[in-house]
Amino acid sequence: MLRGSGVLWDLRKHQPYDVYDQMDFDIPLGTNGDTYDRYLVRIEEMRQANRIIQQCVAWLRANPGPVITDNHKVAPPSRVDMKSGMEDLIHHFKLFTEGFPRPRGRGLFGGRASQRRVRDLHRQRRGEQAVPAEDSTAGVCAPVRAG
Repeated sequence: MLRGSGVLWDLRKHQPYDVYDQMDFDIPLGTNGDTYDRYLVRIEEMRQANRIIQQCVAWLRANPGPVITDNHKVAPPSRVDMKSGMEDLIHHFKLFTEGFPRPRGRGLFGGRASQRRVRDLHRQRRGEQAVPAEDSTAGVCAPVRAG
């Protein structure tokens, strides 16, 4: 909604997380803020998302190897391992019932949900802290900073 109204704000560019700072993509902007403008911005966002996916696929092809951690406290074990080993079954159960543990002093801040993004942007402008999401799997694990 922000970009559809001409506000240049994209969490992936302004507060990059994961590998977004290494990706080459454009931030589509609208000018009028009407429904059609927001529609055009959304279509261009999908094109940019495809651009990011293509870059990630190219990187994966150039860098073969494991793409998930073996630490079963933050990533689920394989189905075969889970069905044959008690420890893997316990890790799977705990991961999906409790979520993964976040480091002390770190919390969740703006994910990709537009309502959350707008709310956090308003809080940031007022110099307030972002509030952790209710869902432990939503958002991004990063330091919670004031202002």
